[in-house]
Amino acid sequence: MSSTPLFRFFGLVFFISLFHPGVGQAQGDAKARDLLRRMNANYKSFRTMSADLSFTLEHPTQKINEQQRGKLEIKGKKYRLDMKQQTIMTDGSILWVVLKDAKEVNVSDYEPAPDELTPTSVFTLYEKGFEPYMQAEGSTVTSKVIDLVPIDKKKPYFKIKLSVDPAKALLTQAVVMNKDGSRMTYVIRDFKSNTPINDKQFQFQKAQFPQFEVIDLR
Repeated sequence: MSSTPLFRFFGLVFFISLFHPGVGQAQGDAKARDLLRRMNANYKSFRTMSADLSFTLEHPTQKINEQQRGKLEIKGKKYRLDMKQQTIMTDGSILWVVLKDAKEVNVSDYEPAPDELTPTSVFTLYEKGFEPYMQAEGSTVTSKVIDLVPIDKKKPYFKIKLSVDPAKALLTQAVVMNKDGSRMTYVIRDFKSNTPINDKQFQFQKAQFPQFEVIDLR
């Protein structure tokens, strides 16, 4: 298993690799490209990152409105996401998925597909395959709205709307607008960078979950 249901859900829409700038290759708005380049350089400079995340899935016709919250920590290719029902962590080689209700820990090789969206790219959502456009509507002095339009029209979404703090060059929100009418909103709060994070934080520690069954799927 290379990802959990949660991140397959994420993978459809959000964590698109941002650490290799490619927006400049496409058409779009020069101001939008400039702000995205500054944001990309900003995130690349951080040794560690952490933030509180909230994600909401809305589908009006199916009457779906689901919300989740979590704490994300990133260090290079390592990440840990703590949520109410599960904890997901990887040291870059092994993926541990802690299912709290079932009291299980699933262990697998961490092998994300090249185009799979993963938490290590949560803050860099524009990279390749998009045309960026700065939007006057919704933009303020402290928050700029950028629409990302995918070049590949076969994508399940037709637009990703980013909110960026222009002074700090930090992403604060992303809204993914899908062709089926659903919308996914990701909000980033309490962002911190370059705070010390022990590498053990990204590895499963049996002492933290002593009553859990470990299932090795490798």
